[in-house]
Amino acid sequence: MRVYADGSALVRYLPEPDFSVDWQRWAEQHQGDLLISSLSLGELRSAALRVPQHVRARAHAAAERLELVRYSDQALGVAAMDTSVLSPFATLHIGVAVAHADVTGFASYDPRVAAVAAIHGLTVVSPGLPPQWWV
Repeated sequence: MRVYADGSALVRYLPEPDFSVDWQRWAEQHQGDLLISSLSLGELRSAALRVPQHVRARAHAAAERLELVRYSDQALGVAAMDTSVLSPFATLHIGVAVAHADVTGFASYDPRVAAVAAIHGLTVVSPGLPPQWWV
């Protein structure tokens, strides 16, 4: 299963958010299956500004090993359909995941984003949380 990771998942490479250890263990085992976008990476970088440099470097190094996917016209079209329930940036995460032919999973710790990902038929991955925790 290829899994797209949004920013709420990637920030779990930092030590402070809940479920960081769960995410890091899971991500290490599934590193080759994870995909991110420049938006995911930007959200991690923004969050990492508040941590010591050595922690920031470790988080960036982990994220840099993940496959970066670009925004396609199809992804933007899917994103446009979800703007009534999610922020524009959150819809971009959904759009990229839905439009990518190999992605069947969506890593997120944001309840609204997770719910919309599930509506789109993606398997929501949130290590440390129970199945369908967003319901």
